[in-house]
Amino acid sequence: MLDLAVAPVHLDLLGLDVDTTPIHLTINANAGEGLVLGNVLTSLTDLFNPPLPDALDIAFINGRLEQLISDLTAQIPGIPAADSPIPVLGDDGVLALTVPAINLDLLGLLLKTDPITVNATATEGDGLLLGNVLNTALNTLGATPEELTRLNTDLNAVLAKVVGVLNASTLTLPAGVLDTLSPALQQLAVGNLITAAPGATATVLDLAIATPDDSAPVSVNLLGVLVTTSDVKATLSARTGDGQILGNLLYNVSNLLNSGSSAGSLLSLLSLLGL
Repeated sequence: MLDLAVAPVHLDLLGLDVDTTPIHLTINANAGEGLVLGNVLTSLTDLFNPPLPDALDIAFINGRLEQLISDLTAQIPGIPAADSPIPVLGDDGVLALTVPAINLDLLGLLLKTDPITVNATATEGDGLLLGNVLNTALNTLGATPEELTRLNTDLNAVLAKVVGVLNASTLTLPAGVLDTLSPALQQLAVGNLITAAPGATATVLDLAIATPDDSAPVSVNLLGVLVTTSDVKATLSARTGDGQILGNLLYNVSNLLNSGSSAGSLLSLLSLLGL
């Protein structure tokens, strides 16, 4: 799915030097019994495998997407798609996409978002290069308003399926993985380091990109292509508990220097980290 290589990074920020080793990230999608996300991503990569038609049109793309949705529904009948509104394309509209609300628990790291909509229009006219090119390409593909609406409906349905799977997923780690961490990380991964009561929660990130009126919080107009979004709201929280390694780590780190905490001094912090 992805092979990312980043050369070593050197950053000098007001006397703070940060250096990294080379970064190599590989993401593979493995299909098989019970490998829900792997099956979804593998199906997406195989969406337009040969033989391909001599001429491509929107109807052909929609047919492939609808077959993918049917296959996903058959593979994961017990996992409903996330809620997603029916797309409405306005004048010159080419895209009306909704990322459904995400409610994901990754070993105590809780990600929650509101639905995010992304709309795009393509306008023709003198000097509107991208709008002219996109409209010409869509006309070549036979993109009638009906087929464009059908395409956006299919894209939203695929997104709703993927987010539905994510929201229903549970992340587990192999037994003994905590023992492979360094002593410092093992101490920070303990659920009762700061508080003895499991289930304590700390907000790690609270993101909001919003406007007080009905205007779009994000709006980009580039040579005839206008892209706008709805409000973007997301929270990332850390929750403690048995097996909640990521939640324990972030909760403990965020609370280590609290006033009155047992780890409230630098010496105590260094001791906890085994330094």
